Amino acid sequence: MNSIWNSHAQIGRIALRALPEWELNLLHFPPSGPELKFFPACSSGAEQLAASCLIMDWVYDPVFRPYGVQPCGMQLPHMLPDDAGKGAFFSGNPPSPGKFAELLTWQMERTLQALREKKWLEFFRFAGVLGHFLQDVTAPTHTVTPALLRSLFPDPVPGHLAGLGGCCYRIAEDITIEPARLAGRNIPHAVFRITQEAFAAAERARKLLPQLLKHAYGNEPEKCSELLKGPVRDAARLTADVWHTLFSIEAGRCGGLPDSMPLTDLAPLYHHPDLYAYAGPGVFCRNGGLVPLDVIAAGGPARYERGFGMTGYSGMKFFLNGIFHRLDFSLGMADWPDSRNERIDLDFTVETAPGWNTVFSEDMEYGTQPVLKIHLGPGETVRTFQADITGAGTLVLACRAKPYRTETGSVSFAIPHIAVLNPMLS
Repeated sequence: MNSIWNSHAQIGRIALRALPEWELNLLHFPPSGPELKFFPACSSGAEQLAASCLIMDWVYDPVFRPYGVQPCGMQLPHMLPDDAGKGAFFSGNPPSPGKFAELLTWQMERTLQALREKKWLEFFRFAGVLGHFLQDVTAPTHTVTPALLRSLFPDPVPGHLAGLGGCCYRIAEDITIEPARLAGRNIPHAVFRITQEAFAAAERARKLLPQLLKHAYGNEPEKCSELLKGPVRDAARLTADVWHTLFSIEAGRCGGLPDSMPLTDLAPLYHHPDLYAYAGPGVFCRNGGLVPLDVIAAGGPARYERGFGMTGYSGMKFFLNGIFHRLDFSLGMADWPDSRNERIDLDFTVETAPGWNTVFSEDMEYGTQPVLKIHLGPGETVRTFQADITGAGTLVLACRAKPYRTETGSVSFAIPHIAVLNPMLS
């Protein structure tokens, strides 16, 4: 028996302590099963749940293999999956929120079924693998291709190849997180929320890589451990939230969640390459800086706090998992002189797809279904719209400026900056 709580077991124990007392009381019975001889010492079923986060790494043991493989027989990826269900960054393919949601749904459904039937050993194993799956998403070194990692951050010592052991979760410290939160009133709602948070956590983790590699190459494990506290906190939070949500669904304790949310609470999971791919919501990009969302209105300039700035030739995709029916928003043009260019001829569209749309197009032709089309000309004032997005797995907001001929006969575009303002999903 391993006497040390570390790695994924440690993260599981951090998550365990964030669960409410009524859930822990359900697991107040002696642990059991052949895995106990490999676990840290467990005093209860609750601690066995935490330690079961180790099981996903034991996929080559015939006893535990069924818990760590997908229905197709492939191993569960130890990072965000690509569209084929393989590890996105190691495969070299982009991560797919659609596949992530599919795998998360399947895991939550089988875990909930075991919980409902009080098949505790099955529940521990399924829930532990589910926790590990979410925890790996937040590991910094699981968010970029290994070869690219070495290329971007080479060891500064010529001829030296330092290991990256100081960058992994086995040195994770014991920390405290806030109480677990309900992710949704049912599995589709919870999968939507957890997918958003998992992708955001992966992005935060990736940003730590320069400093983390610097300390790993410098043989400074204490500094690596300090940097890892953020990803460990994200890993434990995701684990606690999904466990708490499953307990709550099974017990019928899922009331009180809102029926609507601002679209600005979500980050686009795809952005057509342009200035706004690097900017968050609530701003326009101008002259290399970020400025407020001041738009042309009927009574003069109006400033909005919430919204997405876009160029007149750009697009973004959001993953919605089919749980929303309506998008309400206002559409405005930046209150700048170039918004009154007489050549402006722009179509703004709201488009949907039933699943996650994976099409890349230089012209932003994604094969999606337009549900609302708005024409913008020079100096348009802000207007309010409503779009029916029932069943949308992907929501696309796109702007397409139309070309025109200059006096010399060349093709050009008038591309203003526009803003989707106060967008609300219902």
